[in-house]
Amino acid sequence: MKKVVIHGATSTSNFGDVLFAHLFYKKCLALQDVQVDFLQNGKYGIGDFLRKELLYDRTMSKGEFLKSDVFVFMSGGYFGEHSKAFIRNGNIRPIRIIKWYFRYFLPAVRFQKKGKPIFILGIGGGPVTSRLLRKTMVSLMEKAVCVTVRDEETRDYFKRYGVKREILVTTDTAQVYTPDMLPPLEGFSLNSHKKHLFLHMNLTGETDALIATKIAPSVIRFLEEHKDYDLVVGCDCVAGVDRIQDSETYKAIKAKEIVAQIYPYADSHQFAALLNRMDLIVTTKLHVGIVGATLGKSVVSFPSHKEKTKRYYRQIGEEGRSVPLKEVTPEQVEAQLEKYYNKPIILPTDIYKLAEMNLSLLEKINDL
Repeated sequence: MKKVVIHGATSTSNFGDVLFAHLFYKKCLALQDVQVDFLQNGKYGIGDFLRKELLYDRTMSKGEFLKSDVFVFMSGGYFGEHSKAFIRNGNIRPIRIIKWYFRYFLPAVRFQKKGKPIFILGIGGGPVTSRLLRKTMVSLMEKAVCVTVRDEETRDYFKRYGVKREILVTTDTAQVYTPDMLPPLEGFSLNSHKKHLFLHMNLTGETDALIATKIAPSVIRFLEEHKDYDLVVGCDCVAGVDRIQDSETYKAIKAKEIVAQIYPYADSHQFAALLNRMDLIVTTKLHVGIVGATLGKSVVSFPSHKEKTKRYYRQIGEEGRSVPLKEVTPEQVEAQLEKYYNKPIILPTDIYKLAEMNLSLLEKINDL
């Protein structure tokens, strides 16, 4: 029996990363004669939220990890740098770089030094200013069984950084998450006689303030002019109702006496089921928009991390739907809502096949 270890952003409740864990875990479990575990790397190991979602109760020591047979980097954006975390006032923050290295890459380096196979599937990345991270990522890619990336820009970054081997460009793995995979929406009532606008809240101080001043006023005007829409607000990670009500965005909505239903995120599948009931999705992050697009919803995007999000909408031929949050004006937000609210996204048919490739390549494990 082969022992497979999955690694990625597994300590979080973040919607996109949790979906990736579900998809990779399910695919690996379907392989013959395979035991599947998640990396436990101190405080960076698989977190309680994901354990509960996956009904995963196994533990793994460092010794057991090094005796495993296959290491899988699941999809995610951790082959890039989070500029706010790594760079402040134009200066690189070495301690953040080192923590990122220990969190994501040192376990794979140790595994690869033993001559064992590594898969890197559906990742997003670049730019990478740290020489330590860049050199490590390139080395891991060069020796991996296969490498797929979710966009051309990621491939081009790593080709420039020195990767000589083939890098396959696929797309974001979350796009395999089709409506037939969804459970019924439970415990949250929606008016069946209304359409629904979902305003994705981000409770980070600066981003919350920008949403409150740039997006919320336009959403309010939209609702005043389109009486057939109700408003639902929520986050893509665990956040208490009190915390949402205390946000600048929610206060801006309530100040205009707009009724907003708060959806308390507690389960990634249920959150996807909620998105499937929406008609218009307004988001500042990547995977709420990706899943909305996959489910055939109308999405307008005002990303706080503009590079990776712009890549996605460019890839699906919908670049006009995405305007960076820091650059957009309230007038532009209003125009975007009016332009796209009744235009659902229809993904190119090849997108689904490319997304599935990130998972189907795991079948190579049976041939090792």
